[in-house]
Amino acid sequence: MKNRPFLNAFKNSRSIAVIGVKGIPPEFPGTSGVEFYVSPRLPFLAAAGAKVVCYVRNWATPRHIKTHNEAVLVHLPSVSTLYFDAVSHSFLATVHACFSQVDTVWYQAAGPAMFSFLPRIFGKKVVVTLHTLEWKRKKWEGVGGATLLFAERVAVHSAHELLVVSRELARYCQSVYSRDCYIDTPLAHPPRRVPAKIISDKYGLHKDRFVLYLGRFVPEKRIEWLIRAFQKTSRAGIRLVLAGGAHHMDKYAVSLRKLAGNDARICFVGWVFGKEKEELLANCLLFVLPSSVEGNPVVLYELPDDRRALVSEAVARLVTHRGRLSTFPESGKSLFEKKLRELINDDRIKH
Repeated sequence: MKNRPFLNAFKNSRSIAVIGVKGIPPEFPGTSGVEFYVSPRLPFLAAAGAKVVCYVRNWATPRHIKTHNEAVLVHLPSVSTLYFDAVSHSFLATVHACFSQVDTVWYQAAGPAMFSFLPRIFGKKVVVTLHTLEWKRKKWEGVGGATLLFAERVAVHSAHELLVVSRELARYCQSVYSRDCYIDTPLAHPPRRVPAKIISDKYGLHKDRFVLYLGRFVPEKRIEWLIRAFQKTSRAGIRLVLAGGAHHMDKYAVSLRKLAGNDARICFVGWVFGKEKEELLANCLLFVLPSSVEGNPVVLYELPDDRRALVSEAVARLVTHRGRLSTFPESGKSLFEKKLRELINDDRIKH
């Protein structure tokens, strides 16, 4: 347990504050890969002898939940809008941590780490995990993207120790900032092959009869590519399941439903967790992630190895997933459509 590489970043840390998650446990509408990254690491920190405090947002974690995975949860408010939710919460959490007894502050992602210079001024150790190049996301174009790029620079220069979730990000940090870092790939429970019971009763879904997207509904995921491509397929009896949703990008989510129209083959199931999520991943004919920007998607590590996934070449370079990955060029929309059609119609991927 103590040989986990990420623990090297916390050598001699006796009390750690985690800043940058929305909520813990990661079972709420609006959750992201950051929460699934942090949650399984908390017990390892505790086992290594550290006391852990995790700051959560009031809208994401019910106030009656006081602990999770041996970490104490501190609930703080935020300005729950697209542009101010993360920054307002991370500022309040940073100020709180600076005046607390913690000796180490661990930031998740560049945006929340914009204030990482403050704990350093207060003599605390700063650890930062970069999950992706946030400034590349479509929703942060213009001033938002420039602000996040600035935040990334602040985070990298403020951090005593830097963690990244993929080799690609490690190469980026070395090339751009001349910084060495620990590569800390996702931890996920071993995926299981479970029968389609809940999803059969709730949605009429059966093994190998649906294509699955599972994640947040945000523009860089390019879910519209998937809907349009699926609508051009003609294989009888195959459905498209879109699981997840949006917390702030409501216009995009609405546009996806409008695009799907009255196509009865397309099913929006909302946010799914636990056994229902496990059943969807274990029984899909094909899992599809058309993203243009990713870190190292935890969901691919939750996918059983006998399931095939279709991802962009850019995403494939990030992951160490050992399942069956099919790829398409990052900007190749027509090639994505062709590949999706081929995989849906390929009898060899039926299990």
